[in-house]
Amino acid sequence: MLTFTEHMKRIIYLAEQSLIHANAEKFMPATDFLIKLSIHTNEAMQQLDEMSLIKQQSSNPAGEDSGGPQK
Repeated sequence: MLTFTEHMKRIIYLAEQSLIHANAEKFMPATDFLIKLSIHTNEAMQQLDEMSLIKQQSSNPAGEDSGGPQK
């Protein structure tokens, strides 16, 4: 499994390759790179969501509601 950073580096590479192929009018390889880019983007988004959830849970370990009026 790739880390978030590895996914981001892969996304940059795939975007560059897609652009190179599109500029050369090699549309099928450009499409293939975009599909792979989409997969890595989805994985990175999922990992970012998980990192956000972990941070939220660590800042509120008891699962207490930190907003709103006290009961």
